[in-house]
This record gives sequence, C-alpha cells and structure tokens, in this order.
Amino acid sequence: MKRDLSTIFFFIGQVFNQIISMVLKKLINSPRPEGSPRSGSGMPSSHSQMIAFFSCYIILLLYTRLKFENNINKHLLSVCLIFSTIMVAFSRTYILYHTYEQIFVGIIIGVVFGSLWFIIQNYIISKFYSKIINLSICKYFYIKDTSHIDNILKFEYESIVNYNQNKKKN
Repeated sequence: MKRDLSTIFFFIGQVFNQIISMVLKKLINSPRPEGSPRSGSGMPSSHSQMIAFFSCYIILLLYTRLKFENNINKHLLSVCLIFSTIMVAFSRTYILYHTYEQIFVGIIIGVVFGSLWFIIQNYIISKFYSKIINLSICKYFYIKDTSHIDNILKFEYESIVNYNQNKKKN
C-alpha cells in the first residue's frame, strides 16, 4: 500500500468526486433511459464521472510532475486512459444504465473536478506536506512525502536494488 501524501489526497479527491455525483443525482433527479434495469436518478453517470476524474488527474500528473526517460510512455499511457474513459462511459449506454447526455455530463464534471482537485492538491495542499508528515499519526503509519521526487518509479526501483545489494553484503 502506498503511504504517500499525494496518493492519499488523490483518493480523498475521488471521495469528494463521488459525493458531488451523489448530491447532483439527488438535485437533478433525471430518470434513467427507458428499459433500464436500474431505477433511480441517472444524471450524472457516476461511473463516467469517476473514470474521467481519474484519467484527467493522472494525465495532468504525468505531464506536470512525473519525469520519464522516454516521453512516449507518457503519451501511450495518456491514450490508454482516454480510451478507458470512453469505453467505461459508453458501456453505460450500451447496458441501458444511462443516456448519452448523462455520460457526457458525468465526463465533463469528472474532468472539471479532476483538474480543479489536481490544482488544489498540487499548488495549495502540497505546501503543507512538510507539516502534515510531522504529525504523530503520519509518523506512526509511515506516511511520507514523495512529491519532490521527479521519477518516483526509478527512485523506488533503485532504492530497493541498493537495499537488496547492501543486505547481501551484510
């Protein structure tokens, strides 16, 4: 399990995104399509909103914070995320859970809130990371701040390789 502040705050954003979806469903109270096996409000599509939030946030993270030795990986991952968003969203119309309008609104809200949460987390909340990681609960659960590491995958890999090599020497 990743015990990193950026990851924790990303998931907090997902929870807020779900709460927004639930509140909007109650406020808008738009019926699901005719013949839907589900009842209740369908506007916005929670699945479309969730996957759009996730994909938007990760794409922004890829292009603003993460460094790769080969940028083609960023582009490929971004294309996969966009494709996944489209597939999840349109699967909701295929199984008659939502209309096109409901998935479109879900995608728009997910992208807008994903972008907004990315900005809030990375340009406001992250300024307090040094204070947060010094809280007793963070120390107890070994919660860390890796937001300053450019290539976290490479850093973690090299750290583990070095640890294992040092352990073999001892």
